[in-house]
Amino acid sequence: MELVVYSCLMHDLEWATTKELLSTDKRFEVDSANLVRQSVLSDANVSWDRHRVQLSWDSIALHTTPSIAHHKEPEVILVRFRVSANFLGPNLPPKGLISPEEFKETVDTFPRLGSKDELIRTMCRLCRDKPETTLDNFASLFGVTCGIDENGTGKEEFLERLAKHAPVRTGVAALTAYEEYE
Repeated sequence: MELVVYSCLMHDLEWATTKELLSTDKRFEVDSANLVRQSVLSDANVSWDRHRVQLSWDSIALHTTPSIAHHKEPEVILVRFRVSANFLGPNLPPKGLISPEEFKETVDTFPRLGSKDELIRTMCRLCRDKPETTLDNFASLFGVTCGIDENGTGKEEFLERLAKHAPVRTGVAALTAYEEYE
């Protein structure tokens, strides 16, 4: 359980604004997972074996990718559900896992002070500062809907960039390569 709690607490280290800690070429989940792994491995008071370190890395790196996380170890699945529950509440699939009453009681007890604005601000910052890392995941939705500054600036340009990098284009490129080179 320690691994799950620790991974949940540390899963969004990449939301930091200390540029020296962050890469320019990796998704925020991978940056966070790398920072946690580095921290755990360099702390003499932590005695996790390689498997535990990897489970924590997987839990953090995959917390926004349910189509993969749900096929991993229970710890990875738990971190993914816990993080998602914080944002989705009663809308977390499968429906009924968390009731509206339970969620309201939790939010009343542990308010999510400014977390919506921080989510939007952070995702827009990623779309602005690391756009290539946002094109294949949910972060791109913020660039398309909120722009790169939370106020709509750059929405059209971001949408054009997204259209050029859509996964469908990769599939089409693969089929074209078959036709051209075989």
